[in-house]
Amino acid sequence: MDLIGLTQKDKDKILKKRQDEVERRKRFLDARTRKIGLDMQTLNQQTMERHTMEQTERDADRTFALNSQYIDEMALANQAQHDAEMRNLDKECRDFSMTELAREKRREFALYDPDGLKKDRPARVGDDDPRCGVSSMQKFDGEDLDHDAREEAKKQYMAQTLQQQMEERRRMEEERRLEEAEFGDHTLAMCNLAHAIEQDEEELRKQKAMEQRDYNRRMMEEKRMAKQAAEDARKATEQRDLDTQMNSQLLGLKDKSHYMAFKQHVLDEQYHQVMEKKAAAKAEQDEEAAFAMLLEQQRHLQNAIEEDKQAQALAERLSNVETNRQMGQARSNMNSRLDALYKNDITPEYYKQFQTKSR
Repeated sequence: MDLIGLTQKDKDKILKKRQDEVERRKRFLDARTRKIGLDMQTLNQQTMERHTMEQTERDADRTFALNSQYIDEMALANQAQHDAEMRNLDKECRDFSMTELAREKRREFALYDPDGLKKDRPARVGDDDPRCGVSSMQKFDGEDLDHDAREEAKKQYMAQTLQQQMEERRRMEEERRLEEAEFGDHTLAMCNLAHAIEQDEEELRKQKAMEQRDYNRRMMEEKRMAKQAAEDARKATEQRDLDTQMNSQLLGLKDKSHYMAFKQHVLDEQYHQVMEKKAAAKAEQDEEAAFAMLLEQQRHLQNAIEEDKQAQALAERLSNVETNRQMGQARSNMNSRLDALYKNDITPEYYKQFQTKSR
């Protein structure tokens, strides 16, 4: 095969294939190789060549990817630089057009200037204008030479009025803030005073309740001690009477019937004493029940007084809340009126006073 006209790479590739084919033929025609098996050395060599070729291809692909990435980054950087240069050039062109190519800077702009008459010098600037001779017209209809001075005075007056309104508004805000602070302090002081009064009343009620409880305990103890002393005295008297009767009369009796009658008399006396004791106990229980009922009535009365005080305190608090609400509403209405009074809105009549005369 003629290798003329091929590149060196293609020539090397063709020659390598020819050499591989010659070696393959030798192995194929070798009887020993055909009988024993394949040539492992050749297979290993081919495997190594295959791996080497794949590694070479991977390295080439990696190199190509890195080069592509580098070229892409360079292209993006160049594009960004180009865009920035174009933006700067466009901005410079616009700036130059705005500053140097405006219509006011054209030579013939004075021919079609819409404000040419306004910019033009008036026919005269005063009564002593040297341009006006003896036979010159001294005043024209609609001429206003003091227009600029009057406008300047009007601006100064408006500025002073606005400053005065702002100062008055600031002063009113300061007064309102002080009034609110004073009202808050007064309300806090009243709340603290009411709380202190309630605490004092609660302490006084507790102290009175403790004194009443101690007094009741002392009275009950004194009553119990008096009752116990009376019971002891009664028992001592009964025992003394019994001893006297037994020692004086029973010892002198000789008749059995007299003895039995006297014994019955003693038993009757003892029965009457037991009944009197029960009646006294019943009267004492009734008295204790009446005393307990009196204590219960006193407790109910104290509870009623406490509930009445709480109701009065609640009514007073509600009245204070309503008063505060009314005062807040009145303050809000006053602020609304002041805002409407000092709002200083600009009406269309303000603009109608300008451009009413022309020269």
